[in-house]
Formats: sequence, C-alpha cells, structure tokens
Amino acid sequence: MEQKDLEDFGIRMAGALLGAAEDVAFEANYNANPTPNQFPYIAPLGNGFPPLDDLIVGGLAIPPWVIGILAEEDGKKKGDTKEQETGKLVKKIGEGDVCYAFPMLIHHTLARQTNTGSPGVSPAAQRVTIPQGSPQNNRPPTAIVVKF
Repeated sequence: MEQKDLEDFGIRMAGALLGAAEDVAFEANYNANPTPNQFPYIAPLGNGFPPLDDLIVGGLAIPPWVIGILAEEDGKKKGDTKEQETGKLVKKIGEGDVCYAFPMLIHHTLARQTNTGSPGVSPAAQRVTIPQGSPQNNRPPTAIVVKF
C-alpha cells in the first residue's frame, strides 16, 4: 500500500470517528438523562424508524462532504491549489463520516423494522414505548431463533 493511500485511509477514518463521536455524544446524553419521547429522542417517522438523534448524526455527515466537493471545484476554477487541497481534505473527512452514518442508519432501521434489536444497538436506538396497561407489558419476552 502506498503512503498516499494510507494517508487517505487515515483521513477518512478520522471522519468516521467524528461521526461515531457525534453518535456517542447523543447516546451518552440519553443514558445520563433518559428522556424518551422528547427531542431529539423522538421517532418522527414512527417506531419502525430510527429516532431523531440518529437522523441528526446522519444529516451532520452530509455538509462536510458537500462543502469539500464545492471547495475543491472552486479551487480548480480559480487555479488555487491550496483551496483545492483543503477541499479534498474536507471532502475525505465527509466521506468517512458518511461511511459511518449511513450504515448506522440502515442498521438501526432494519433492527427496528424487524423488531429484533441487536446487542450492538444502544438503548436509545431501541426505544419502543409500550403503554403501562397494555397486555404486552405483562408477557415475558419472546426469543427469535434464526438458523443458517
């Protein structure tokens, strides 16, 4: 592997870690102060979709990527190599953030759609409210067995 490829990988990894840090910050806030059904821990699209905090993390991945693309193109038009290189750097950080955020959103959506959850999904992502008087509240949890 060439040095340039390693540098590109490191920059994209930093972007992915940025996205992970954003997600961890939301989850740590929820774990420290559980406030289900309050912003940003609401599911605006319904209980089968990720809550708003996960959608915010996904949305925060897009601006650096787009800004990097635009800055790189602007640098090419102006002939400014410094701006072009800065645009490439910001674009790679955004790409790394996107590489974290969108698979996370897909995973959380699939886990909530199949209603199975996952050991790797945090409690904030698995929130489903069951009314207190509901008969489901008194039933023991069911197990789902998947054979390959």
